[in-house]
Amino acid sequence: MSSDKTDRLAAVRKKFVASVKERADVLDNFLVDENSYNDWQSLQAMVHKIAGAAGFYGEDDIARAAAQLDVQLQAKPAPEEFVNISVELASLIEQIRAL
Repeated sequence: MSSDKTDRLAAVRKKFVASVKERADVLDNFLVDENSYNDWQSLQAMVHKIAGAAGFYGEDDIARAAAQLDVQLQAKPAPEEFVNISVELASLIEQIRAL
């Protein structure tokens, strides 16, 4: 691969990492907001986007964790299920911040 292509790919990946880390900050707000259950659809949409983007950029562990969380959120979880979802969400946020 040419140096120019490598540089462009590195720049695109850098934008991805910055974007997904910003999303991690937003996701973190869902963990501390007591009313987050009321906006689980926004959470699901964001997690879905993270799953797709992470998969595209080869971050398979993050993509897998986000995809599993996405499926749980699509099932319209009851408030009591948010405890388990919160644990998984916190784990996802940690994985993203480790990039």
